[in-house]
Amino acid sequence: MTKQFWKEFGDLEFMAKRKDHKSYLRVSDLITRFGPPSGSVLDVGVLSGVLYPMLRDRNSALEYTGLDISPNVIENNKSRYGEASWVCADIEDLPFPDQSFDIVVVRHVLEHLETYKEGLSEVARVSKYLIVVCFFSPLGEVEVIRQKPDSVYVNTYSRDDFVANIPSTWQIVHEELVQDPHRDNHILVMKRAS
Repeated sequence: MTKQFWKEFGDLEFMAKRKDHKSYLRVSDLITRFGPPSGSVLDVGVLSGVLYPMLRDRNSALEYTGLDISPNVIENNKSRYGEASWVCADIEDLPFPDQSFDIVVVRHVLEHLETYKEGLSEVARVSKYLIVVCFFSPLGEVEVIRQKPDSVYVNTYSRDDFVANIPSTWQIVHEELVQDPHRDNHILVMKRAS
């Protein structure tokens, strides 16, 4: 049910109200700090597209592609930000060749999957240089898989298990908690090992 829920998701006003969430700014800061000065960015799970104007305003040399499983979300973003590229696809089956993007951002997506492993593997496959993953709650000591009735997964993953499942070609170069009145977020920045 969870993929179907997100495919049909249309409450874009709900997500737009959260544009001031501190994790958006931190993700943008971390891309500037750790990413290349130019290149391509794939933003997986765009919803209201809030990250795009932040990145565009900071670094117009970045070529942005936003991806979401919801056709409604993609059409809304195309109408608001027609200059960017928008793709409707599933994180577990990304329609791009290996190492297609310099940077891949995954914010508040992996915790809504039945398991993060396939999504993480696909993100690592299509990223050439940098991956920024942001969870909507801190990674914990144990994995808690929960699904709301007839709705979405809202999982909390074990940090140790998550790190153990990062492909060996990637290494964590930065990790932080972003404190926010709504909910603390956990961000990991990974670079492809040389």
